[in-house]
Amino acid sequence: MYGFETTVLLPLHAAAAGWCGPTFFPEDMRAALAAVPEPRLLVTTPLQMSTLLRAGPGLPRLRAVISATAPLDAALAAEAEARWQAPVLEIFGATEVGSIASRRTLEGDAWATYPGVALAPVAEGVGITAPHAPAVPLDDQVEALGPDRFRLLGRRTDIVKLGGHRASLAGLNRILLGLDGVEDGAFVLPEALNPSATARLLAVVVAPQRSADSILQELRGRMDPLFLPRRIIRVPALPRNELGKLPRQRLLDLLAQSDACASGAA
Repeated sequence: MYGFETTVLLPLHAAAAGWCGPTFFPEDMRAALAAVPEPRLLVTTPLQMSTLLRAGPGLPRLRAVISATAPLDAALAAEAEARWQAPVLEIFGATEVGSIASRRTLEGDAWATYPGVALAPVAEGVGITAPHAPAVPLDDQVEALGPDRFRLLGRRTDIVKLGGHRASLAGLNRILLGLDGVEDGAFVLPEALNPSATARLLAVVVAPQRSADSILQELRGRMDPLFLPRRIIRVPALPRNELGKLPRQRLLDLLAQSDACASGAA
């Protein structure tokens, strides 16, 4: 939905044009932005933003940055705003309803729905309604702050319960990605994990300049001890797809390969 709305619908409904050339490497993106007239919007993802910032040189002047597809860490948003001198905005959406809300990351964790879009109670919890459309239940858990504002708690399938406490994997990932030197990473709920009080998560991390012990030590001061990873697995890269998302099965396959390598080494 994100790509459809920003590359197809936006030019149809506004005086805007989208770049259709190659934008795989950071230099491709700088060249693309330099080739188009102002005002410029950079439509991106947190992973791509992090790569652009690590690449070094700045970008041509931007009106704003729009990010989606994954939770955006406030520290990353602050670095991007300082470097590029433009507000960083997030889009929230879901496959079942398209994009429905936005926020400026540095202004807090509350989302504001688009004009005409409102929260509505449904049998499954909270849904979304709009003119000429029935209420559609969300697969996300949200805390309603009014008819047009909410706080995102996480996907229903994303909520982990350990020792009577609940946490969102997306929220834990946000903490992990906010650590210095962590280029990418994700918490994992292994298939064999049971709901017992002694069950623990794993974390797969791309951090060439950091040790697993130093990462774990820093996490201790940032999250409930129940959700600290039982093991931190350092890898060269995470198996993200072309959209920057991390399919669960790919992640589990990576864990299986890591365990097999560890067993072979032993």
